[in-house]
Amino acid sequence: MVIAYLDSCGKNISMEKQRQVIEQYAGGVGCAVDVFFSGNDIRKLADNFQAGEHVLLLADIVCLGCRFETIMKNLRILSAKNFKVISIKENFIIEPGQKSESLFDAMDAVQRLRRSMLSVVTRNALDKKRLSGCKLGRREGYRNKKYVWSDKEEELKKLLLQKCSKAEISRRLNISVGTIYGFIRKKKFNYREVEK
Repeated sequence: MVIAYLDSCGKNISMEKQRQVIEQYAGGVGCAVDVFFSGNDIRKLADNFQAGEHVLLLADIVCLGCRFETIMKNLRILSAKNFKVISIKENFIIEPGQKSESLFDAMDAVQRLRRSMLSVVTRNALDKKRLSGCKLGRREGYRNKKYVWSDKEEELKKLLLQKCSKAEISRRLNISVGTIYGFIRKKKFNYREVEK
């Protein structure tokens, strides 16, 4: 069975464009798409079809996820269900079996190596900055110039003086309860002892 997967979140490529690319590819290789499946969770696709020899067409590999780890996890799920995955844009074909497992293991190793290299490069760059005399981090005594509550300060004071609950204020002003406590602490605002 030939299944075309359309990523419904459409962050990377619109569903219309995905459908167009898949239909053009299918027409070019002379196969017919049996089912168009749209969603944003590949597990739903894998669960809807029993394990068997299915071909999954993707317009782009990013339809499986925005992050490399997510793509790899989804490819493993599909491989376990015996799907042959074809990513059209990249001309990338993954057949289920031992070779794909070896490919996944190699990709995992490359990802671990990349993270390790990134860590070393970042550490070396920071050490180089320190050695050149550059101070890193926030300047001593530096404070934020603007807070989440800065634009809502007057209304926040008014609601506190009216003895509204923190949860109610949070809902009305669209700020967290922690932000309200931060405001009280920062401004040393004593709303409990205000004369009536």
